[in-house]
Amino acid sequence: MKKFPILIAGGALALAIPALAQMHDGHHAAKGGMHAMSGPTARADVEAAVRSHFTAVDANKDGQVTQEEIQAMRSAHRAERREGHFKAMDKDGNGQISKAEFDSAHSDDMAFRQGDRRSHRGPMAGKHHGEGKGQRGMMGGGAHFTQADADKDGRVSLSEALATRLARFDAADSDKNGVLTAEERMNARQARRKGSSDQ
Repeated sequence: MKKFPILIAGGALALAIPALAQMHDGHHAAKGGMHAMSGPTARADVEAAVRSHFTAVDANKDGQVTQEEIQAMRSAHRAERREGHFKAMDKDGNGQISKAEFDSAHSDDMAFRQGDRRSHRGPMAGKHHGEGKGQRGMMGGGAHFTQADADKDGRVSLSEALATRLARFDAADSDKNGVLTAEERMNARQARRKGSSDQ
């Protein structure tokens, strides 16, 4: 059987990767933003998720997260996802992608792109890398990081990360019962959009 060497990942193989990444990272819509959670979400769960992710990002365990640590984790996750996508396509596990394997992945890609996102079960469906609720905010870097860095020392402490994330939760929790519903998340999202358009 004709084989495509592993280096094909830098060329034509890339055509089949994007939708695999989306199927694999469909939960990245749930990368932690409240807008991405589907069911009721308790404040305590969000706090626990922020603490867990903070610990994972804080590579040197000094109780502070830097932009460099965030970028390092992002790079590690990207490399892990690329490896996962390749392995998902490499059905026989021989370190190469055959034409049949490539065509199969491409078919999955096309099916996904044609809109059958809810029922489609591609090769990466259901596989996650541990990113979930509570991981957005300052962990997104950039403006999120700047907002969380209350004392502007170029680092974000756990207390700063929690304060930013939970303040947003509390603002969205209109009935103040410690649980966000889908309706409250939608209302909060619409309010933010309105605020942005009014500026």
